[in-house]
Amino acid sequence: MNNIMKKSIKIIASILLLSLKTIAQTADIGACNSLILCDSGRVMATGYNSYGELGNGGIGNAAYEPQYVNLLTDIIAVQGGWLNALALKNDGTVWAWGSNTYGQIGDSTFNDNVLTPVQVHGPGNVGFLSNIKAISAGVIHSLALKNDSTVWAWGDNSFGELGDSTNIARLVPIQVQGLTNVIAIAAGGGFSMALKDDGTV
Repeated sequence: MNNIMKKSIKIIASILLLSLKTIAQTADIGACNSLILCDSGRVMATGYNSYGELGNGGIGNAAYEPQYVNLLTDIIAVQGGWLNALALKNDGTVWAWGSNTYGQIGDSTFNDNVLTPVQVHGPGNVGFLSNIKAISAGVIHSLALKNDSTVWAWGDNSFGELGDSTNIARLVPIQVQGLTNVIAIAAGGGFSMALKDDGTV
């Protein structure tokens, strides 16, 4: 292979890599599908769609190539849960879609699959959740970190993962009790974690 061909291949590879970087900012993986956050602020999804987790308005038909999630723009973060997904908009609002068996969508309902993204309701089912800077989707519960460093949770609570001193599932966000000065959150399978600004977990 001569030098001209080598240089041409390097140039082409650089262009392809640059194109890929400009298409996607980040990605996240749910149980059976994947989410891609595009530089345009839109979200793409691929994989199974048995519970509406592709967010395209349909159900049952898997996507073998990424396709846009309906209605979502200006997104800055995505999180894939077990069979649901969360997206954070640049205005601090949270959107969810997919399985809602335990209220993990946060729209005051449960037992219905949400086929296109809906906005997560506010505490006490008043207005909408706002001023959010980070999100985390667990197996069947969800977390959000507010700009004031408080943590809010909704969905399944069988193991106390919502941190409200009960085992009652919540269909809209409730504040995690006694937790302030939080800088990072993570929702797992039946548990939640938070990192405080003093380095404690």
